Amino acid sequence: MPTKQHEKYVEEMFDSYCKKCLRNEVRNMYRAQQKQREREVNFSDLCEAQMQSTPFQYWDVYDEEFAEFQLFDGTIVIHSELLAHLLNRLSPFNRNIILMSIWLEMSDREISEHLQISRSSVQYKRTNILREMREVVEEKDDEK
Repeated sequence: MPTKQHEKYVEEMFDSYCKKCLRNEVRNMYRAQQKQREREVNFSDLCEAQMQSTPFQYWDVYDEEFAEFQLFDGTIVIHSELLAHLLNRLSPFNRNIILMSIWLEMSDREISEHLQISRSSVQYKRTNILREMREVVEEKDDEK
């Protein structure tokens, strides 16, 4: 009989241990849910100012979805496939004019000083490059 009593004792101890583990796990779940409730806010509880100031979307960015262009000591990252394609079609000199003008927001005079060409040449090249890029985009739109 002592072995049967011992087995019963072990079963009860194991049963007690399992119940304690389950109770603790339930407590942990309730705590996690409470923390989540404290951080989350229902859309209906937001005021109009919060709705306009908070971005409710997120765009995933993957490594293969962007192009990098070197300019001076930095790198300019382009996430638009079409724009990256258009910039890759340009000569490095023309690409630098566009990148300095649009992304670095340099004036024609600053670009001309940096590239050591006349200001009017920068303006002429920039205007022509943008016009050609626009025509390519319009052709692609017409094809669709």
